[in-house]
Amino acid sequence: MDICVLTDRYPTHNSRGGAAVIARQLANEYAARGHDVHVIASSQDTDSPGSDEPATVHTVTAPEHTRLRAYYGLYNPYTVGQVGKLLDSIDPDVVHAHNVHEFLSYHTLKISKERGVPVVLTFHDTMSVAYGKMSGFATADHDPGEMVPESDYRLGVTDRIRQAKLGYFPLRTPLNRRYINRYTDARVAVSGTLNRALRANGIEGGEVIHNGVDVDTFAGGDGEALREKLGLSGTRIVLHAGRVGRMKGSVALARAVSEVASNVGSTALVVTGGTEVDWIRRANGVDGELIHETGWLTRETLIDAFHMADVVATPSMYLDPFPTVNIEAMAAGTSVLTSCFSGGREAVVDGVTGVVTNPLDQNRFDADLQMLLAETNRLPAFGARARECAVDRFSLADVVDEYLRRMRVLTG
Repeated sequence: MDICVLTDRYPTHNSRGGAAVIARQLANEYAARGHDVHVIASSQDTDSPGSDEPATVHTVTAPEHTRLRAYYGLYNPYTVGQVGKLLDSIDPDVVHAHNVHEFLSYHTLKISKERGVPVVLTFHDTMSVAYGKMSGFATADHDPGEMVPESDYRLGVTDRIRQAKLGYFPLRTPLNRRYINRYTDARVAVSGTLNRALRANGIEGGEVIHNGVDVDTFAGGDGEALREKLGLSGTRIVLHAGRVGRMKGSVALARAVSEVASNVGSTALVVTGGTEVDWIRRANGVDGELIHETGWLTRETLIDAFHMADVVATPSMYLDPFPTVNIEAMAAGTSVLTSCFSGGREAVVDGVTGVVTNPLDQNRFDADLQMLLAETNRLPAFGARARECAVDRFSLADVVDEYLRRMRVLTG
């Protein structure tokens, strides 16, 4: 098949973000299977970077437009013409679109369909129905063992105005839904949690394909060497990988680590990523000396970090669709403490491969983390089962099979 991948961001151009990484993994795997793959991605630099990729990467120039994002996410006059010409040149059998609501715009779905090309759209976030992170449903008294009622995800006009402020555009969400429901042939969410939120806000006919990872790549790593390099030998380590932020639960996690350290002894929070974290150290209830910041890690060193950690934590306080960090940690054989408000609860089996917690309930969060770290003899069994789960359920090869199966149906 000739497959065209549409994505606002691509790691070789302008992003380390999860959606961009997943788009790249899938594109490269499609190419490795012998398909002719073209990627159309945006760049905010007129001198677009080159790309040595298995897939052919085409760049459309799309300037930043923060104040007009609600409008340009629907129709971006800078990009739709460029994308149309590229589609005519590539003449794909199928389009696989990822996040296109920032630069390429949802109108590229329409121009793909107008050329008679079936369109698969993968949702990586809630931006098609919201103006930001969806968090209004998350409460401190929610039982982590219970699903959030689907109706709680429904957003009203007041909710959207509160999110968008002066950027609110009344027709944005109805037009988003129109483009998506009319001009796509298959709609895929990366988690059931995300799919339920989209359905609650009018996105029709979605199905779920969880993200996957190359499980063999994560099998080997030198965690002990990294422990020694960081001066953390003999210390319990909680790893907070990827982006940090208040909505990512970073402060709540630092408080929990501080509390646990006072009860069970030597414990450290290792934070990866390029974001400065002194603001976390300054938060109330945080022992800043327990936080160790690494900066961005190479992929190889990140794998070492997963093997170094006793627990990997993803305590998001919003609908974090499906944190890839969870399944990377599981593939490395490390237990995970994840949020009941994210799609991560669909990867982590509570009490078997890790723990599902409510990060808004600080006392419960502290107790759940302490339970994992205080009984370190249980962690190897948790990690072994996490590895088995990753191999059985979240293999990138299986994810590619799922997408290709749907594409073959659509292309006849």
